[in-house]
Amino acid sequence: MFVVLLMGSTSASEVRTLTLVPVADSFVSYSTPQGNFGKELYLRTEYEKQETVLNATSFTVPPSSRFLNVYLPQNGRITGSLEVTAGGNKDINFAITDSAQTTYYYQLNRVTASNFSFVAPYTGNFYLVFDNSFSWITSKTVSLSDVVLTMDSTVIFTPIFLLFDLSNIPPEATINTANLSLSFKNAGVSLYHIVKSFGCSESNWNEQAITFENAPLSQSFLTESSSLNMSVGTSVGSRIYLDVKPDVVRSLPNGKLTEVVAVVDGEFPAGIVEFYSRESENAPKLEISYTYVSTGCSLSSSFMIEGQNIAVNVTTNPSQPQGNISIQCSTDQLEWFDMSQFQGGSSYYVWKPPMTGQVYVRSVWAVSWNGGSYQTLSSVSSIYVMPISLVVSIPAAIIAVIVAVLGIRYWRKRRAHVKKNSNSQAPQIPPTPSTRNLSPQVR
Repeated sequence: MFVVLLMGSTSASEVRTLTLVPVADSFVSYSTPQGNFGKELYLRTEYEKQETVLNATSFTVPPSSRFLNVYLPQNGRITGSLEVTAGGNKDINFAITDSAQTTYYYQLNRVTASNFSFVAPYTGNFYLVFDNSFSWITSKTVSLSDVVLTMDSTVIFTPIFLLFDLSNIPPEATINTANLSLSFKNAGVSLYHIVKSFGCSESNWNEQAITFENAPLSQSFLTESSSLNMSVGTSVGSRIYLDVKPDVVRSLPNGKLTEVVAVVDGEFPAGIVEFYSRESENAPKLEISYTYVSTGCSLSSSFMIEGQNIAVNVTTNPSQPQGNISIQCSTDQLEWFDMSQFQGGSSYYVWKPPMTGQVYVRSVWAVSWNGGSYQTLSSVSSIYVMPISLVVSIPAAIIAVIVAVLGIRYWRKRRAHVKKNSNSQAPQIPPTPSTRNLSPQVR
C-alpha cells in the first residue's frame, strides 16, 4: 500500500446567473373573470378597503333554523350584533359555518343578545345560522343590526399570477439570490402603494382559464415572501424588485415557481396598479444567482503495481447530502466504466484497478427529479498500473545483467592475463652490434 500525498483534481464551485421570463402570466378579478387574461401587454392588480353594511333587519326564526348566506374573501371580516325580541324564553343558538355547514367557526349557545366578529380563513360562502330547534317557543324574532362585512386591506382582490420554469437549475443548487422585477406601467392613484409577493405552492394553473373562483388563493397555498413600498416618484418603465429567494428554494424540486404579486394597500381606500406583461418588451424578470455544484476526484498515487489498492477521495462543492456519486475509470477516456456508486457528497474509497497500463479516473455527481435530471463531471486524474508479470520478470533481468557484466569483466581479465604470459616466454634476440665496435681501432 502506498503512503503518499493525495494528488489529482479537486472540486471548485462555480457561481452562475440566470434570467427568466414567465412562461405564463395572468391577473384575476375579485368580481368577474378578466376577458383578456392580461394579454393586452399589461397585468393589473387592485386593492380595495371596502365596508359593506347590511341593512338592519328583523326576521322570524321557525322551530328549526334560519340561514343567511354571506360571501367573504380570505381574511375578510364580518362583525355585527343580534338581539332576540320574541317574548317568553328569548334565547337562541347562533353560529357561523362553512357553506356545507360541516365546520363551525364561531358559535354561541342560548343567547338573547350578542356582538360577534369573525375573520374568514378562505374565500367563499359562509352561513349565519340562527337555531331555534331546542326551544318550546314555536318561532322567534331576531333583530340583526349593523352587520358590517369588511374587506380587509390585506386581501388580494386582483392578484397577478406569474409562472416560471426552473428546470434548468439543479434542484440541489445553492440559491444565492433571487429577485423578481416588474416594470411599472400605470397607477390609478399617484400616491404610495404597498406591493407584496407571495410564493404559491400550486403551479398547475392555466393562464387562459384562471379566475378568482378557481385561483389558489387560500392560506394553504400562499406564503408571503416580501413587501415593497412604491413611492410617489415611481415613473413609468421603472422596475420594482422583490426578494423571492425563499420561494425559489421551495420550488426547485418541482421545477416550477408560481409567484403571486398584489397591491394590498395605499393612500386611498382603493387603487389600481398595472405592470407590463410577458408579451411586452418590458416583461417581468426573475434573476437568480446560484452556486453550481461541482465534483472532484483525487488519487493517492500516480503509479502502482497491479493488485495493490489505491485511495480515491471524492468531493462535492458545496457538499451535497443527496444525489449519487459514481467513480469511473477508462483506458482511453472514451469508454468509461462505473467502479462504485454511493449516495451523497464526499467519500473516501479504496479501489483496486481492474486493468493495467495508463488508467484514467473521474467522479460523476448526479441527481434526478420528476421531469428532469442533472449531472456534473470532475476533471480526469490518471495513474499508471504496472503489470505483475513485468514486476516478476524484473529480478531475472537484473540477474542476467549482473551475470553479463561479471562475464565481461572475467573475460577481459583472462585475456589480459594470457597476453602477459605470452610475452614472458618469447626467445631473447641479441642486440645488434654497434657500428662503433665494428670500426678499426686507430692507435
